[in-house]
Amino acid sequence: MSLVYSYIRFSTKKQLEGDSLRRQLEAGEEWIRRSGHTAAHLTLHDLGIPAYRGQNAHRGALKRFLDLTEGGQVPPGSTLLIENLDRLSRQGVGEAYDLFRSILRAGVRIAVLRPFEHVYTSDSLNDLVGLLLPLMYFHLAYIESKNKSDRLRRLWDHKRQDAVAGKKFDRRRPSWLDWSGQDFVPNRGARAVEFIFRQTAAGLGQRTVLQKLQQDFPAIGRSKRWNLSFVKKVLDDRSVLGERQPHTFTADGRRVPSGPPLVDYYPAVVAEDLWRQAQDSRRQRRRQRRRQHSPASGFVNPFVGLLIDAVDGTHLHLHTSRGARGVKRRLASEAHTLKLAGGDPVTAPYPEFERAALRCLENIELADLEPGELLREILQREQKLASVVKRLDELQTALADPGGSEVRALISAAASMDQQRAELSEEIAERHAALRTERPLARLQELLCSLKTAGEAERGSLRLQLRSLIYDLVEGVYVKSEKHYGRVYCMAQVRFRVGAVKTIYFGPGFSGCDHHPTPALNTSVDLRDRQAASGSLFAALAATLVSPAAPVLPKKMPAVLGPAVELWLRVMRGRLPRQSYRTIPPKVARFVEYAGAGRLVMEIGDDLWSGFVARLKKSVRTGQLGMTTARVIHNRCREMLRWLGCDVSAAPAAKVLR
Repeated sequence: MSLVYSYIRFSTKKQLEGDSLRRQLEAGEEWIRRSGHTAAHLTLHDLGIPAYRGQNAHRGALKRFLDLTEGGQVPPGSTLLIENLDRLSRQGVGEAYDLFRSILRAGVRIAVLRPFEHVYTSDSLNDLVGLLLPLMYFHLAYIESKNKSDRLRRLWDHKRQDAVAGKKFDRRRPSWLDWSGQDFVPNRGARAVEFIFRQTAAGLGQRTVLQKLQQDFPAIGRSKRWNLSFVKKVLDDRSVLGERQPHTFTADGRRVPSGPPLVDYYPAVVAEDLWRQAQDSRRQRRRQRRRQHSPASGFVNPFVGLLIDAVDGTHLHLHTSRGARGVKRRLASEAHTLKLAGGDPVTAPYPEFERAALRCLENIELADLEPGELLREILQREQKLASVVKRLDELQTALADPGGSEVRALISAAASMDQQRAELSEEIAERHAALRTERPLARLQELLCSLKTAGEAERGSLRLQLRSLIYDLVEGVYVKSEKHYGRVYCMAQVRFRVGAVKTIYFGPGFSGCDHHPTPALNTSVDLRDRQAASGSLFAALAATLVSPAAPVLPKKMPAVLGPAVELWLRVMRGRLPRQSYRTIPPKVARFVEYAGAGRLVMEIGDDLWSGFVARLKKSVRTGQLGMTTARVIHNRCREMLRWLGCDVSAAPAAKVLR
């Protein structure tokens, strides 16, 4: 009594409609019943998997059985039941015999039902005469499959020739096309396919495109809902351009292209120019190494991957923090973030940078970005190489070894591609600079206008498109940040792909660009030169901005506390460095709040001052204020009141706050 594993296989799924499955099942069950064996619970069905190239031994149920046998999970003495030896393999005699022998050597018997019942065991391997019969069956099965394969190849050669003449050899088609009875025609899914390419060319990622697709278009085919894999497959599929690529199988069962694609086989649903734009946009997104933000995250950085710190040469990261005063975004160098030696410790405020950079892009003109003759020639040759040369190389390689009947198809495809190359060469010579510069610049400036009036729900999507257009125009942005008197001053150089450079700068109290130079600021420094960029650019300008002229004192002092304190603050602003002054207004504001901004200055005396000091002492005792902070508040408020002429005690803070 043996444990029997019944193996059923046939080559094509069309055989499911016939009698093959029922016949093999019933024959196997009858043999197990008559022999008194036990059927294993493991189902071994390879339905629609051919054995000519050994696919069933490399994937599917037979591969699973071989792995279980090798792992010892199939007990020795078990039986593998097959209808005929050709169910096991249709490879050549050598490969089929190796598979046959490996199963028997593992202690598993092989029971064959046709053309007559026979059971092979490990002892059969030593029976030379007995082995002749299975070897002959393996050889006959291989010859039969080889003849079928050769006939099918010749049939496809004729079909390819017919396709060149405009005939359709079958009704197989993508889901966005229907068969009209004589030709293929686009269905409602064609608009969705074009929508996918337009949104991708605009700079949107596949997940964002999928969200818009689900909102605006019903799904096509049997699917009730669009999915991400469909969007990716459509973007990779050249059949949207009308091409069909025949395939064949290699000896190891891999599906590979067979010959050049058939052009104009299907009706094109996407223009080739739009197809190239979408592929360029996808490549650009892959080159952006920084974290990609989606509209759902609430913020999209349109300069992602383009910002470089001029001091240490590393990329600038956008750091976001949230606090009581809202969201703060700053640009920090990668070297500083990773705490590497030489990293630039000065961070730049991102909102100010973005406003200055977008204002520069909004006001720039095409004449400012006009490339030189050498760069124009390079861009033209690059476009030619990208669009035509690769395809022609493939056709020339195929023509070198056409395989007989494919010569006509190859020559026709090569002639068609050569004609396209001639037409594109003339168009590229006239329009290449416009495609690379004028169109993205015009679209970018239109988009910037739309952003000003867009609602919150639209801004994320528009900023994604803006990022793609900026990447088309800008090669990199070098940013130099300096800190003077506790404030950050920045210069940035926007380097365009055509070679032009625009400089912007901003800081507390000023902003500008190289069209409107600021005195005391050298904007001619090349920020790519780290040695030149390491020096101070803003020291003189910051000193000028931080030292305002002394305020003009009125002939008569204000009688009310609020205006009087404002006058005193203007005086102090002119006397102190900015870093020292910035702590004073919040300190004296505590006394104004206590006394009241509308109180007359002449009413302030030692009694009111004593009450304020008592409040400070209580705040120290309860832990609301530290002793150092309370002393600073005491000294600044006392200084302010004595300047206003109020009669308050001159006792030091160290004495009264003990």
